[in-house]
Amino acid sequence: MNDFMTYAEAAEFLHVKVGTLYSMTARRQLPHHRLGARIVRFSRADLIAWVAQHRVEVVGVSPGKDRSRDHQAHPAGSDTNEVSGVLESETPSHRDQ
Repeated sequence: MNDFMTYAEAAEFLHVKVGTLYSMTARRQLPHHRLGARIVRFSRADLIAWVAQHRVEVVGVSPGKDRSRDHQAHPAGSDTNEVSGVLESETPSHRDQ
């Protein structure tokens, strides 16, 4: 198994667009490794840890209460929501490949 990923591989792993990764690495918001001036690689372990550190815990919500207006700030297709599902989709079979 290759522990380092390209932009395209990391984007697929995190379920975000490659452009999102370019922006996040330029702003030093995402762990990455620079191998020279233009080559960037992402460690699978670093990305899993980063996602875990940025997990937002759910606070108590009353059953049946309409919270639909709370979701307007981050539409269903936004990268913010896509990143949150990485840990749930990461299964032992993915790690063993």
